[in-house]
Amino acid sequence: MDYLRFHWQRLVNLWTSMFPSAPKWGFDEMPDLTGRVAVVTGGNAGIGKVMCRELLAHGARVYMLCRSPSKAESAIAELKLVTGKSAIHTIACDLSSLPSVLSAARELLDQEKQVHLLFCNAGLFMCPREEVTVLGHDMSFGVNVLAHAYLVKLLLPTMDRTAETSPERTVRVVITSSSAANLAPKNGIDYRVLKDSPERTRRYDSYLSYFQSKWANVAYTHALCTHHPLASHGVVFVSNDPGYIKTQIWDWQDPVRRWLRSLVLYDTEHGALTPLYAGTAEGVRHGGCYTPWAREGRSRGDTDSPELQEKLWEWVEGELEAQPEI
Repeated sequence: MDYLRFHWQRLVNLWTSMFPSAPKWGFDEMPDLTGRVAVVTGGNAGIGKVMCRELLAHGARVYMLCRSPSKAESAIAELKLVTGKSAIHTIACDLSSLPSVLSAARELLDQEKQVHLLFCNAGLFMCPREEVTVLGHDMSFGVNVLAHAYLVKLLLPTMDRTAETSPERTVRVVITSSSAANLAPKNGIDYRVLKDSPERTRRYDSYLSYFQSKWANVAYTHALCTHHPLASHGVVFVSNDPGYIKTQIWDWQDPVRRWLRSLVLYDTEHGALTPLYAGTAEGVRHGGCYTPWAREGRSRGDTDSPELQEKLWEWVEGELEAQPEI
């Protein structure tokens, strides 16, 4: 019975992500963000670029954390022109390198004493087995999970202080997952493939690598809520599934498969709805998981397991233990 319930939920979650009902929330319902500082990883393209546009349009000071500042500059010029506002900046941040994440966080905090919104948006998909991070971690997991966990850890003391002087529940960390979390292996993660090794070489599967990173995004968000409870910290942690969106992550497919997939993909305007709702709307729940389009939903049941969350938390903390703090 548990087996059937587990797979039934996976199918339901995948279906609702692919074919959600009409949105009941839109960008025009975002609050005035004047005076707030928003940080978006991977904000120069796709969903992140739309997010930056709307954050900027609603008054926030926006920082794009991007691997290529030169590419980001063209996006920034466009967003300034579209919105008529200029409070948007770029900081170099290569998420495959934890030293680069540290450098980006330091540069940000040299410029800002408060951080209200952190959108962990950037992600990689279908990484070849040979690609690993600077410290030898699986590329998908290293970028999608570990680098963002480090960024949260570095910025959290500042966000805690920001929450002390901000309206309740308005300081938030929004971590982007995906319906692909439903396709992760049993218990979410095969820890044997997270670091470069002969065993990883034997077991590596690029799809599963991505799937388990997206499962981890949800489980790690829940773990953050446990270790940083709202009552004592004031920072709201939420995860989200933006939906099936037409972005550059599908560029690796051949033209026929890209065309077939385009029949069920939505534009990036739709993709930005859910993370922006999670980051700015009233009533967003600490530890909530938001699904297309801007509504609370459920991820796979085992992301709620305290044991699995704690196992992931301890692994992440162990990998970050040697990394400097600010």
